[in-house]
Amino acid sequence: MHVMIDAREAGPQPSGLARYTFNLLRGLARYGQGNRYSIVTNHPELLPELQNRPDFELINPRVHIVDPREQVLIPQLVSRVKPEIFHSPSMVAPRVLPKGVKRILTLHDTIPLSYPQGFKWRQRLGWKLYYATSIKPVAHASDRILTVSEWSKGDIARHLNIPPEKISVVYNWLEEHFGPVSDAQVEAVRQKYGLPERFVFALGSHYRYKNPEGLIRAFAAIAPRHPNLKLVLKIGRPKRLDLLVRQLGLQDRVRYQGFVPDDELPALYRAAECFAFPSFYEGFGLPPLEAMLCGTPVIASQASSIPEVTGQAALSVDPADTEALSRALEQILTDPDLAETLRQAGYAQAARFSVQRGIAETLALYHEVLGRKAPSTESSKETLTPLGVSRERRP
Repeated sequence: MHVMIDAREAGPQPSGLARYTFNLLRGLARYGQGNRYSIVTNHPELLPELQNRPDFELINPRVHIVDPREQVLIPQLVSRVKPEIFHSPSMVAPRVLPKGVKRILTLHDTIPLSYPQGFKWRQRLGWKLYYATSIKPVAHASDRILTVSEWSKGDIARHLNIPPEKISVVYNWLEEHFGPVSDAQVEAVRQKYGLPERFVFALGSHYRYKNPEGLIRAFAAIAPRHPNLKLVLKIGRPKRLDLLVRQLGLQDRVRYQGFVPDDELPALYRAAECFAFPSFYEGFGLPPLEAMLCGTPVIASQASSIPEVTGQAALSVDPADTEALSRALEQILTDPDLAETLRQAGYAQAARFSVQRGIAETLALYHEVLGRKAPSTESSKETLTPLGVSRERRP
């Protein structure tokens, strides 16, 4: 099987889409042997593990993603390389490809359409136009849409008018460096970044749909009862959040954490008393699983796809209810038995989202699109639902 993957999104300043693409390529390199992969990338130096491998060809197209020239140059490249499948993991792709090439498009979510109130009006208009003129036509031209949760599948079908049977779900998976860390590793990271002894941790972005305001207000409600506790936010630092922190008198209690390398994130997660993820909307939501696998109790929103991800292993709250979020924080901080129960449940929940399973399901989808039977592997025999019950793969 010959698959071409458009990895141009995976650059030196990785976004969430870039991280997904890097994980896909590295997973295929480790668990997808026996196939041929042509990787379209402007940064082959970021993929040293794929260089000098006979089953991987790195091709520099010299055209960046969302450059209008890609509509001509990428199809020309596909025509020259002649793959059986063209997979775009980054939501965008040329509208027209050579005949006979199967197209798979990964759409992670439709957040700007599903939760427009999380964006300013100019952003809403821009996203609406972008989905209508770029994403929707490519989605309809694709042989299969791959998405990362059942929730996203429903939203994609509804907002883009895609038949549900054309959409397949393969849950995201955790990078293999996430997992339990030693006390020495935690202390080293604590010292390096000057982390407080006790803190609540949140990681993601500062977009309104992530609900950072709700978390800050919830923290303000419990802060007087926990004078040594701080809130560490790795989400950027917009002016609106600075203003809120000052209004609540939390200047000495809220800390904005800057860049931390991926290999130090497990220790940062583990150093926290708990991890909070109060989003109004997510297409998937990897950070709660990362925290769980590192042994940190999780408080998570009960909105959108998040219950699919966290199952029964997080303390679930309504993200619109700041008082409920405050109570959840108080529970974890004052009840060590609850924290330990969540910690153990979190290990089990996160362990099921393995790279082996994700790659096995992705490869099975490739074979399915080509009308072939996928080779049977241990990892492909069971698929995931939020409660760990097998769900049938859709045709």
